[in-house]
Amino acid sequence: MINITFFVALILITLRLAGMFIAAPGILPTGTPNILKAVLILILAYMVLPVINYSGASALTEPTKLIIQCLNEFSTGLAVGFIINLFFIAARIAGSIIDMQVGFSMVTLFDPTANSTATYLERFFNLIAIMIFFIIDGHHYVIKAFIATYDKVSIGVFFLDQGTLQEILKLFGHFYAIGVKIALPIILVILVADVLMGVLSRTMPQLNIMILGMPVKLLIGFGILAVSAPFFVRLITNSFQEVPHALEKIFSITSILVVFADEKSEEATSKKLADAKKKGQIARSKDLGLGITFLATAFGLAALGNMFIDRMSNIIMKFFSVTNGNLTEDGLIEILKIAMIDGAILILPIAFIVMVTGVAASLAQTGFMNTSEPLKPDLKKINPVDGFKRIFSMRSVVDLLKNVTIIIIVGYVGYKLVSDDIVDIMLLINLKEGAILYELKKIVTSILLKIALILSVIGIADYMYQKKKFLKEMRMTKQEVKEEYKQMEGDPEIKAKRKQKMKELSRARMMAAVPNATVVVTNPTHFAVALKYEEGSAGAPMVVAKGTDNIAFKIKEIAKENKVPIIENKPLARLIYKEVDIDEEIPIDMYQAVAEILAMVLKMKKR
Repeated sequence: MINITFFVALILITLRLAGMFIAAPGILPTGTPNILKAVLILILAYMVLPVINYSGASALTEPTKLIIQCLNEFSTGLAVGFIINLFFIAARIAGSIIDMQVGFSMVTLFDPTANSTATYLERFFNLIAIMIFFIIDGHHYVIKAFIATYDKVSIGVFFLDQGTLQEILKLFGHFYAIGVKIALPIILVILVADVLMGVLSRTMPQLNIMILGMPVKLLIGFGILAVSAPFFVRLITNSFQEVPHALEKIFSITSILVVFADEKSEEATSKKLADAKKKGQIARSKDLGLGITFLATAFGLAALGNMFIDRMSNIIMKFFSVTNGNLTEDGLIEILKIAMIDGAILILPIAFIVMVTGVAASLAQTGFMNTSEPLKPDLKKINPVDGFKRIFSMRSVVDLLKNVTIIIIVGYVGYKLVSDDIVDIMLLINLKEGAILYELKKIVTSILLKIALILSVIGIADYMYQKKKFLKEMRMTKQEVKEEYKQMEGDPEIKAKRKQKMKELSRARMMAAVPNATVVVTNPTHFAVALKYEEGSAGAPMVVAKGTDNIAFKIKEIAKENKVPIIENKPLARLIYKEVDIDEEIPIDMYQAVAEILAMVLKMKKR
């Protein structure tokens, strides 16, 4: 029998996938044949279908409802694709900003992957983002995140509302900020260069700044781009790790109003903080890591800058020596070796310093966390109430003030640098060509060092704020503390059953020791105590079993079966039962009475 619901669900999943791929052209570029796209989407839909609940799919007998579900699925796919595409948008924004700074924005090329025109570096950064996406198995994360959307937004359900749309706009702003941060080093250096050329144009009107500015900007832009390439790649990679969290935020917003919520007045317990750390939720400041990375870059340039310039000059000389004359196949191989080996030797020292410092800065804030939870699409990690509160919270105001402060301070640093060193900067034109690079290295190092110190100070303040805010968010209500205590200690009924089970196990071990006892002392009906004594031993007799009523009867019964002597002594039996625990030796004040019992046992055995 044909399962109509199965085929309807397959169509709906296909529509959600189609919407996702349409909104995220970086995954399936526009140049991909449409037939290949359709086949791939159908295969993915067929693979996803068994792992989701598609019972909500409409039958073909309800055409109106089916059309609505199709539209809902397609709109959901568009939202998912747009959020994923934010990763590529951030890279394109960075490239576009850099193009505007160095002067490439005047020339545009057609980008077939996005079916639009793009500037040189915009297209370059987009290709880098696509390459990183597949290197870090981004397509796997996308498939997992797509499947996870059905946990919150069931098949055929419409989820877009005012809250989710506002969150999507916030995410776009966040990824736009990431793009600006990627381009920030070049922006700052070009800003100082513009100020310098502006000063030169005022002091030397005969100098044509328009003609001079273009090659200077190109030289500075490509130089900083080459030096900061590892930083750019790391920041682009980190930006993709925020895509799963962005999807979780969007699809967790289904109900944003909570009335009469309990006040979180209790400090977070160590268990809750440990659980939060396992999930990757911990206080950290990105600005602090960025400042420390800039600081390491500045020290790296200060220490290795001269070596960098010397090696770069040697590489250029090697290129000219190889290309001098007819270019042969061996010459091309030699050029390739120079580009790969010498280029790696040139970049790796500074890149290694930046990488190690970035990792150390992250570990200093968060500690070592061996967890993959932040990459897993788990909708329970995000509280939908926090998503709504964040729109109107102080966090947005603090972030705005922090960013404005950074812009003002960095601008002031650039201005002070130019105003304080204007004479030295002007004297650069009198230096020889080889010396100019060394002086430029000093200027760039000075800029990076001052900016790094400022960002580090701001980052420390931001980290303290993030720490305080994190602890506040981790606070618990009194009811949550009680529930956690109950989970740790166990439910009272379960705890009682566990205790009863332990008693039964202890009783079984006690009964197993009775056959090896030396004597059983009784009162004779209500109490029974089994003693064990080994002749020649330095220790005193030990209690191996004791009990009252039914247990006492069971002890005597086992003793009879194993021919263990049973002696009646009411006061001694009661006293031992009351004062001595199992597996403990009898105290000194009972030695006389117990010795008399053991003497009687020895006489009985001799008979």
